[in-house]
Amino acid sequence: MASAVTARPRVPPKGSRGDLRPRGELASLGPIRRSVVEVQVAEVSAKEKEAGNLVRRNELRQALALYSECQEDIKDALEGLGKDDLHYLTLVETSKGVAEKIKKVKEFLPYEYFIQPVGRR
Repeated sequence: MASAVTARPRVPPKGSRGDLRPRGELASLGPIRRSVVEVQVAEVSAKEKEAGNLVRRNELRQALALYSECQEDIKDALEGLGKDDLHYLTLVETSKGVAEKIKKVKEFLPYEYFIQPVGRR
């Protein structure tokens, strides 16, 4: 009896060998979707980093405005989260950190004209 089913070759053709993954490596899941909160956390993190760079360049008023935007974004993100969410604690801690940074920048505002810019020493 001849079998009508064709068997797959034991060794794949040369052109498709690069498509194989090594043993034990997990298959790609494709593009991973991020939740809205994760996107908001990433945006807040980027804004906070940019505000820190502005502080280092002695642009205190712009940094203060950016930190205020961060605080508003954090409040928006926290609105829809429950206390049991994974990102809740992260956002609360970030909010406290941003509030502390705003306080420190405000302390330097009266002296901003006495601070020498980084490149002019």
